[in-house]
Amino acid sequence: MNRNLKFDVIVVGGGMVGASLTLALQQAGFHVVLVERQRPADFDATADYGLRLSAISPASRHLFEHIGIWQQIAETRVSPYQHMHVCDASGKGKLDFDCDDLSIGTLGYLVENDLILDAAWQALEGYVQLRCPAQPVSLKQDDDMAHLTLETGEVLSAPLLVAADGPGSQIRQWTDIAIGGWGYDQRGVVCNVQTDQRHPATAWQRFLSTGPLAFLPIATDHELTTDQYSIVWSADGVMAQELLAQNDIAFIERLNDAAQAALGTVIKTSQRAAFPLRLQHADAYYSGRVALVGDAAHVIHPLAGQGVNLGLLDAACLVDAMVTLRDADRDWSSQQMLGRYQRARRADNVMMMSMTDALKRLHGSDNPLLGALRNLGMDAVNRLTPLK
Repeated sequence: MNRNLKFDVIVVGGGMVGASLTLALQQAGFHVVLVERQRPADFDATADYGLRLSAISPASRHLFEHIGIWQQIAETRVSPYQHMHVCDASGKGKLDFDCDDLSIGTLGYLVENDLILDAAWQALEGYVQLRCPAQPVSLKQDDDMAHLTLETGEVLSAPLLVAADGPGSQIRQWTDIAIGGWGYDQRGVVCNVQTDQRHPATAWQRFLSTGPLAFLPIATDHELTTDQYSIVWSADGVMAQELLAQNDIAFIERLNDAAQAALGTVIKTSQRAAFPLRLQHADAYYSGRVALVGDAAHVIHPLAGQGVNLGLLDAACLVDAMVTLRDADRDWSSQQMLGRYQRARRADNVMMMSMTDALKRLHGSDNPLLGALRNLGMDAVNRLTPLK
């Protein structure tokens, strides 16, 4: 058995971003191997909605269409939304987004993470080289290659290795790329709820002094009205513990008080879970023969729902940079290509990270002057469709 195998690209991490990147690279004609510790579970379309969903942007949908997984996702269950309403609990400031005003077909789609993963992995199996389950144990680089050793003793070599292994990326640690950031001392409490009224499929978010509360519409059969929502309630540590510990009746009462029955009275809730919130950003997106994508490079506050979309844009940008140089008969794995990728994505990611961090801090202040300025600013932006 050959214990040393060469590829064009090694991708480490088979989450939504890593799996999508692998499919895009293989379709572009690169010889790819994907390394993942554990295969995702099969998706059960008969089960209730899961607790982890992503707000997929039109750009991310385009990528999913390109790699051939969108049709399966859309035929299983997906919740498009055409409207978004954002308001401030401390005043009357608001922002309203409508796809017609913005001349786009839809603002986005709520899709379960497990469904995206299942569709991607079904497309991967039998199409690309997989090492799963597999555990990387070391990484070495020379001028021309990255060499990844697995716990089985097999060594995978390629001129480019892409780390898509999440916020605690082992690959990033092995490259000594520094990471900066901070925790928000908040947790995102998630659950699914039902209200006593049906409304147009609208994403709704209210900024509270303790953190933003979001209602994200979930429906079946592409319904344009719904009474079911995925909740993401960003709360300070102590409050998050309280929300998790309360019984359903007490939690629903607290949720209705916070939402002011904007989408009807909540009458039913699923189990709850929570995840820590933080901002994290790598000092560089590449080192030698290794590139970072997705959460391995950046983690943002979920208040804008853009985390996975940023990662998918990383993947699309990296593939585009590689194909452009290859088609020009130039070195597609060069430092020039990686520099082009970093310049393109770092600017966009920093802008989104700065915006979400500023919004979190601005709306988390109980200073009455800042509150008044917040509301004036939201109303001003709301009147300027081009700015929105």
